[in-house]
Amino acid sequence: MHSEQTTDFRALTARLSVKTSKNGQQMNRYTLFILLLGLLALLSCRELGSERQMLDSIEQTWQQAEKSPSEAQVRAEGMRDSVRKSSELVRQQYNLLTIRLRDKRNCIPSSPDSALQTASYFEKRKNDACRERAYFYLGSAYRDLKDYPRAVSLFLKAA
Repeated sequence: MHSEQTTDFRALTARLSVKTSKNGQQMNRYTLFILLLGLLALLSCRELGSERQMLDSIEQTWQQAEKSPSEAQVRAEGMRDSVRKSSELVRQQYNLLTIRLRDKRNCIPSSPDSALQTASYFEKRKNDACRERAYFYLGSAYRDLKDYPRAVSLFLKAA
């Protein structure tokens, strides 16, 4: 998709550099700059829309995990490539989703590192809902690793 946008952008700039008047004058650089700025603004709005779609899809999968963890797992795996190309926020919410799915399947973590990274990210962002979820699953990781005092502390933070 990115290469298509780059190709479209190059084609547009090539067309704009063609002589635009009978006198053979080329388009004013200022006008070209304004057009390019508008194009960039349009593309950034499109990216924000796709980020919102990814976050919505992650949330829907989160809810689906309650009813059908196996279906949610399949859906989450289908998002993996798109998530890799997304913002840090999308990647961290996806990471939180995968932690939840592993917990739903009773997979014992080898360490709390992934949940710790996610909790740290959401602590800095002051995102209450995600921070609470991250603390809960970080507490679950410590519970599974039999570090009960730390698990209880994190469960209380999540509440």
